[in-house]
Amino acid sequence: AASNALLKTLEEPSASSTLVLVSSQPHLLPATIRSRCQQLVFRPVPRGQAEDWLQERVSPDERSALLALCGGAPLQALRAVEGKWLERAEQIMVQLLELQQRRVNPLQVARQWGEHPAAAVLDDLERICIDLVQLRVAEAQARLFLPRVRTQLQCLANDIHLHNLFAFADALHTLRNQMIHNINVNMMLESLVNTWLEVTRPGGPRAGEQR
Repeated sequence: AASNALLKTLEEPSASSTLVLVSSQPHLLPATIRSRCQQLVFRPVPRGQAEDWLQERVSPDERSALLALCGGAPLQALRAVEGKWLERAEQIMVQLLELQQRRVNPLQVARQWGEHPAAAVLDDLERICIDLVQLRVAEAQARLFLPRVRTQLQCLANDIHLHNLFAFADALHTLRNQMIHNINVNMMLESLVNTWLEVTRPGGPRAGEQR
């Protein structure tokens, strides 16, 4: 119903008006709406230009890492500074490694994750999964979200089955979809920790894996 109402507005706009539709996922829009729009694609800011713009706003030792975390988006990098996204993501990475090595209490990790917004924790875990997959299949050519903890990521990537990484990513996507409902966040985080313990179980399947 909302799409049909918008379509009528696009077909018969009021006089002297300009409509601007912004979408990060235009492929999800109905074809009837896309066909009535002139599409302008905004490319990412060149890395050098983004670093120059952040020069007076972010410390030099964090500038490159923040842009990597935010996919090269400078405004997002500023929000990351304010929200301490980089510190949180790197801490979660270290905790995943400690869980894999069975050196930390799983319930304690779940409680610490619960101190942050659930959506932000899922974002960090998805970024880490992407980094681990890249290190498994691309190794030195991988462009990471968390380059400052590359050594820990590589250590973890070397010791986990690629199939299990995708299984954990599937669990993340399932929980993200369930967040629109009245889900118990603490139980969700405990479930994620348990899933991670399962996919990193010592002696897990590795024979015959294709890199």
